[in-house]
Amino acid sequence: MDLTGELRQAMRRETEMYFGYILHEDRSILELLESDYTFLNEKLARHYGLTNLDLSGSECGASTLPQDCPRGGILTMGTVLAVTSNPTRNVRRLSAAFSSSTTSSAILRRLPRRIFPHSRTPKGN
Repeated sequence: MDLTGELRQAMRRETEMYFGYILHEDRSILELLESDYTFLNEKLARHYGLTNLDLSGSECGASTLPQDCPRGGILTMGTVLAVTSNPTRNVRRLSAAFSSSTTSSAILRRLPRRIFPHSRTPKGN
């Protein structure tokens, strides 16, 4: 399936609705990493291989994911996978590892100085 403008818009809408739901409903921040739901329309569900959901139309809505579904959480969303993928080879594990290592190391490099300014840091940092 081609990554059409309509599919890209659905992926973006999924992410926006997901974050909005977590914030407005005061959900656990852990749901950003793992959940049993997402926000889909018919095309996005088909793109994700979720053909057993009863969806129709172009409007995204809340959908409970099947129990054995590997989706759920931001690391499996199309927007995150597209941004973190290697343009010549899209491997989900590498995308998640890249996202995790890039985010973690950037945050960890700044934490000791910003949050714990009087703590000991290894020489050379």
